[in-house]
Amino acid sequence: MENTNGQDITLEISPSYPTVGDTVVVSAHLFYTYTGCSLFQQTLTHIESLTYHAEALHCIGISPAFCETTDSFEVVADSAGLYTFVYTCYSRSYEFGGPQQCNNLNAPPFTNNDTIQFLVRPVGIGETITSSASLVSVYPNPASMGTSIVMETERNKSIDIQIHDALGQSVLKIYSGIHLQGRQSYEVSCTSLPSGLYTINIRTTDSVVSHKLVIQH
Repeated sequence: MENTNGQDITLEISPSYPTVGDTVVVSAHLFYTYTGCSLFQQTLTHIESLTYHAEALHCIGISPAFCETTDSFEVVADSAGLYTFVYTCYSRSYEFGGPQQCNNLNAPPFTNNDTIQFLVRPVGIGETITSSASLVSVYPNPASMGTSIVMETERNKSIDIQIHDALGQSVLKIYSGIHLQGRQSYEVSCTSLPSGLYTINIRTTDSVVSHKLVIQH
């Protein structure tokens, strides 16, 4: 994300497809069009369940130039779900007072922010399966009222998603059509299915992916 104060932000995570128990490193790559961009201080706050807010203050010069730096934050993925990471960057010019003046509260900082969301996959029954560059996860699992099937591909694919019971019979058709490149979510209502063990079968143009689903009412 770019603003008019000569600052550009790019957020990324590692690993790209985290599972429960992983430490997710969120990197904020910063590019300035000023001399100097040293980090003065940074904080990370756990706002609520799966939401984090990071803040950083950078000291910048006043002369036109180029400066690149990266802020890194660690998030422990202790539960599955869609995480939201909000990053706010404050930049204050130290002018002629040197970097020690960066914390001068009388000088209002430039402010820029960006947000990244990432899916943390469950393990065990909810373990994801990667096939032909397709990522699939199901959450929640076990499910009661409903669940979400999240699929990510590197290109457009024709897909067919169905749920089969323990006897291999198709009991619910979820979607049949084109999955566009990237991440898509398919919502599943479980209210019509009795409690038990099921299999989600996903057929694409070049693979078949099966995923266990437990329904508990």
